Amino acid sequence: MLFRFSSLSLMLATLAIVWAMPAQAQYVDADEIFTAGQPVSVSVPQADTLIITYRPGSNIANIQTVAVSDGMYQWTPTEAGLVSLATPGGPAQTVSVGFSGFPVQGLIVFIIAGSILFGGALYASVNLFGKSSPEAITDRPDT
Repeated sequence: MLFRFSSLSLMLATLAIVWAMPAQAQYVDADEIFTAGQPVSVSVPQADTLIITYRPGSNIANIQTVAVSDGMYQWTPTEAGLVSLATPGGPAQTVSVGFSGFPVQGLIVFIIAGSILFGGALYASVNLFGKSSPEAITDRPDT
């Protein structure tokens, strides 16, 4: 009896959690690959406006509101990063937009970070072991 009650309680709690979750929208195919600068067809069947929220690697959002005609919109992503597509008062779909080319800024940051990391390791090793050669250590008498 107790098992049935706890099972029923668990099922009801799971149902309440799933029911309270926001609905997922499907404006574009989930497996489609998006690239900045390349046009994509967005399907918006039940609204006349589309809200596009760009979040290019930061907390600051760039929001654009565009008019939709005939349930379709030809969207060209302008920035790489996470983009949320939504309708006013409706659910949203988040997609990832890739870079249109090789990100040179990322390579520069990578080189600077590597220089700091390995330069610091080299500096610490020289200070720890000194500038003496291994032969000088082996020729010392035991104490």
